[in-house]
Amino acid sequence: MNPAAGRIAQLRAHGFVIRPLPNPFGVVDGLHATRTGLGWVDSVVIRGPEYAVAVRVVDTFTLADPFAESAVAWSESGDVVEVVDKLLALCLSGTAYEDIRTLPATPDEAALDPIR
Repeated sequence: MNPAAGRIAQLRAHGFVIRPLPNPFGVVDGLHATRTGLGWVDSVVIRGPEYAVAVRVVDTFTLADPFAESAVAWSESGDVVEVVDKLLALCLSGTAYEDIRTLPATPDEAALDPIR
């Protein structure tokens, strides 16, 4: 198994839902993996075996404003293996690195944040 495929399997094993990422022409251009929990949404787009971009955002999605920006707590882009390894380390740590301290806290977020 190539290293990128192994990391995709690890994402699934850690609760990520893996779906195809279509382009405007109806061709699959990559994969989108996402996981929610503890007030966060972790998302990674994998564009082939060599490139990925991942983010962790505060879970503020509502149907009333589905395209509203969410506060980004962490992001990384680059090689699939490196990005997924960092994302899984973040997921397993239960924290969002130091920059989470700068995010505005809502009452629910403060209760869930292990740093506070």
